[in-house]
Amino acid sequence: KRFPVHRAVLASRCEYFRCLFYGGMRESTSDPTVEVELKETPAEAFSHLLQYVYEGQLTLSSLGSQTILELVALANRFNLSGLQVAVCDYLIRNLTVTNVSSTLDMAIFFQLERLHASCLFFIDVNAMQVMKTSGFLQLSKEALVEVLQRDSFFALEAEIFQSVTQWCRANVEQYRDAGSVGVADCDSATDVVCSAPAAAAAAEPVDSSSLVTSPSSSRGSVGCPALFMDVLSHVRLSLMSLEDLFGVVRLSKLFSDSFLLDCLQKKVMKHGEDPHYRGKLVPDKSLVDTSAEVVSGKNGSLLLSKGTLSSRTGTASEYPCHCIPTNAADVDGIIIRLSHPHVANHIILMLLSKPVHVSSYQVMVGVGDPCVYHTVADYSKFHCRARQDIFFETDVVHCIRVVGTATSYSQREFQLLKLDCMYSPKALPFRDQFREPTDNVARVQDDAIVLEGVSRLKNSLIDGRFRDYDWDNGYTCHQIDNGCITILLAQPTYVSSMRLLLWDCDDRRYSYHVDVSLDNIAYERVCDRTDSLCQSWQTIHFDKQLVSYIKLVGTHNTANEVFHCVHFECPASPSTDSIAQKSAEVKPNEEAQ
Repeated sequence: KRFPVHRAVLASRCEYFRCLFYGGMRESTSDPTVEVELKETPAEAFSHLLQYVYEGQLTLSSLGSQTILELVALANRFNLSGLQVAVCDYLIRNLTVTNVSSTLDMAIFFQLERLHASCLFFIDVNAMQVMKTSGFLQLSKEALVEVLQRDSFFALEAEIFQSVTQWCRANVEQYRDAGSVGVADCDSATDVVCSAPAAAAAAEPVDSSSLVTSPSSSRGSVGCPALFMDVLSHVRLSLMSLEDLFGVVRLSKLFSDSFLLDCLQKKVMKHGEDPHYRGKLVPDKSLVDTSAEVVSGKNGSLLLSKGTLSSRTGTASEYPCHCIPTNAADVDGIIIRLSHPHVANHIILMLLSKPVHVSSYQVMVGVGDPCVYHTVADYSKFHCRARQDIFFETDVVHCIRVVGTATSYSQREFQLLKLDCMYSPKALPFRDQFREPTDNVARVQDDAIVLEGVSRLKNSLIDGRFRDYDWDNGYTCHQIDNGCITILLAQPTYVSSMRLLLWDCDDRRYSYHVDVSLDNIAYERVCDRTDSLCQSWQTIHFDKQLVSYIKLVGTHNTANEVFHCVHFECPASPSTDSIAQKSAEVKPNEEAQ
């Protein structure tokens, strides 16, 4: 098909055509009748690309799926990055179980990382449905191996094996003839006349017996066909039941009997490496529900109901709990078994917190039968209250175990008001089992509390209302040389900054220091402004460290003998940066007038 075009327009909008028409090549001629042949170029997709070049916009919703995939290839070929990004965004928003396989292959071939990751995530979430599509059978070997390697590609391993077997049957002739892997390379000839590429012939399914040849010629060391060794090796036979191993797998004739007997021996004798488990991927959704099972813990079934048990109602005997041991290893604690293994990276607990109760505990997760646990949070030496956010590296989790080690309200029982588990696809702020936030967590909403200090309203220092204060309200104070202001965070937290607002309704100045602690006994000074006269907003920076308690100690007030603080945040919140920058933080010390 021929397209009349303006070489100046194409050259101004596309570097490829600029080099073609004005780069000294054969096409760089003043003859207006010259034709440029673009080989291996689908005409319909190219017509839409020209529309984008001329108009700067394109309606993708009116195009067919194949045309859109071809458009991505052309955008890559002609280096139209803006069009490529826009089409990738559209594809991400419109992924389905029927188109995700072909989209993944294209994303791999053109190295479109964001689209690539989105396709894998979609396949993980919809694994069972995707495996039933014809598109799954058309995946490239490279793409299929990448999918099978993922712990989050979750289904019964026997069903995964059967789907992989079907893929092998559908592709045996293609890979036997080609002897290579991947999408066929595109011709990049620069010879506007468009010639469409020839349609690829679909490989016809063959009988499974065609996969099995003589042991000496095509079987690998484990007894499976060498042609698909790199695919079948990623099926996790160790996760299959004995019935599936000697039923589904053995009848497929893809593995030798001796290899299957070795698998059986390892399962029975518990010998060799632990199975590499898979887990279901359910993003941003509670995994602890009524389908879960309480394995250990008194009143534990209450944790499976929606919502959080109130710490202000009921009696202590009604809360989920367990007896506190002298050694954490001597008790099971509270154990919840999820309906099946899940991919997770975030556990939420709600501890008893009335009025200022604190607790210490450990959290472990595990998978397998019997369950093998590893610790994701050891807070046995820290003081924690109310909501606890436990972040950890993404892992497959089947059982969650919480063991209380100490409380301030009882020497015998550890009580738990809520236990939840989930997977968040977003980057989680944690470091070495502890949270590492970028925004303020010294807030009432985050269950921080003011332990010491005088104010008309409880916790007014951390309620976020730093614009509403006067001579009588809106601040927390203590007598200089007698007391302090102490804040307790809900759980130990890595921080490297703080911000406070000193009362500034007149021109008075303050001197102070800030100390931090993990146990409210041993304190370390992170800021010493006892030799400075300070006013209004104060921003403090120090080496990052783990903090539970923060103590503000006023040492001087130019107006009277009381230290007044209106607002406190930790770490310093980006949302108050501009406000704080307008105020001079520290002024040189002056002689008292």
